[in-house]
Amino acid sequence: MTITAADFQKAPLEATTARGEESGSESVAGDSRSVAFSVNFLPDFTTGLFSSRVDRTVAINILAESSENLAGFEVAGLLNAESGKVTGFQAAGLANLAMQDVTGFQAAGLVNWGNKVSFAQCAGLANVATGGLKGGQFAGLTNVALDDSTGTQLAGIVNYSSGTFSGAQIAGVANIATGSIDGQVGLVSLESGGIRNIEAWWDTSLMANLGIKLGTRHTYTLIEGGYIPASNPVQWSYGLGWGGRIAIGRIPIDADLSLRSTITGQYYQGNDSSSGAALDARIPWLSWKTDDTRASDFEILVPRLIIGLRI
Repeated sequence: MTITAADFQKAPLEATTARGEESGSESVAGDSRSVAFSVNFLPDFTTGLFSSRVDRTVAINILAESSENLAGFEVAGLLNAESGKVTGFQAAGLANLAMQDVTGFQAAGLVNWGNKVSFAQCAGLANVATGGLKGGQFAGLTNVALDDSTGTQLAGIVNYSSGTFSGAQIAGVANIATGSIDGQVGLVSLESGGIRNIEAWWDTSLMANLGIKLGTRHTYTLIEGGYIPASNPVQWSYGLGWGGRIAIGRIPIDADLSLRSTITGQYYQGNDSSSGAALDARIPWLSWKTDDTRASDFEILVPRLIIGLRI
């Protein structure tokens, strides 16, 4: 029997699964594949970390895996990487990396990364939202939110935001906002257009004092030091405080509370020295003080002479 070309007919294309692909149920839509459930070990790094065209719903990644989009739940021993959007929950031992928007929750041992993040990021080291935040960032080291944001940043060391931040930054060391922000709590807080002043003043003990105020438009951190010229033995002090500012017309009115330590004697030269702690509460021109020898005795110390310079 002879077979000619006329005996053949065209057949429709049929989607198949190549050998070595992850297990799970999947469907094909255009150039992307949708995988409802998969268990994976490692992605194919030879084509690039963010080259996957797979959309996943539920993924259990032993070490790491990459996807295009996630709409569901994903956990990994080390790394989850998405070139597209994340909607749902991600957890990884090291990092969650999403190149587009994240709507949901990211939890990582080290780093979470997303574009516009809506809901929350929680990381041992750092959280980054390159397109802004609408929710919360909680990190052991630092949080970064670029563009306009709404919510809360809580970090062990430093928070940073650009654009308008409607919410609060709370950090163990520093808060930095290059735009406006509602509130900051930290050792040092900086806001664009906020308080940045150097002040010098004298009190009734004849101590010359120098202080630096850094903060937002309404609250600030005060770092101060003092010295009594020609004193014998030498007397000097240092302190740290926090305060707030209101404006009456164009006149700023500050009120602050600081912890101050006073040193008598040059201990750094090996001489005898003594020290004491004091709590100072100040409003313009007046100060109230209590120290460790008069725990309940507040006295009016001044009026103060203040010279201020904005930096």
